[in-house]
Amino acid sequence: MKLIPFLILFISCQKPAPTNLGINSDQKFSPCESTSNCVTSFEYNDGTYLAPIESQEDPARIYKKIVGIVEKDSTAKIIEQRPDYLYVQYSGTLGMIDDTEFWFGESENVHFKSQGRIDFSDLGSNKKRIEMIRFKFHQNDF
Repeated sequence: MKLIPFLILFISCQKPAPTNLGINSDQKFSPCESTSNCVTSFEYNDGTYLAPIESQEDPARIYKKIVGIVEKDSTAKIIEQRPDYLYVQYSGTLGMIDDTEFWFGESENVHFKSQGRIDFSDLGSNKKRIEMIRFKFHQNDF
């Protein structure tokens, strides 16, 4: 029972949905706000870099595979979907939300940014999620 007030306090620290979503004029996502709960495929020299998902397949197939992987995930909810962009909210344990974006505007690379709404460490959950998507992508599990 002593854990319940802590959990309520922890969840109340969650930020609202980000307002700086999408690709900016530099053809990148905005940098991560925190290095403890975010990964991105754009290099910002802040320790958040993770290589983009690479493929030499047809761009339409690449897009279809990523969308298929996301749709099979019961914790994922697609919020915005365009031919070159996908914004997904993932519901984690204790009601935590992670915001994940994919950009398909560069041939042979799927760029992403995945960030938790709490500034505390996500214990690597965003990195693990992207690596799982990468694995399923290359295994054609979509």
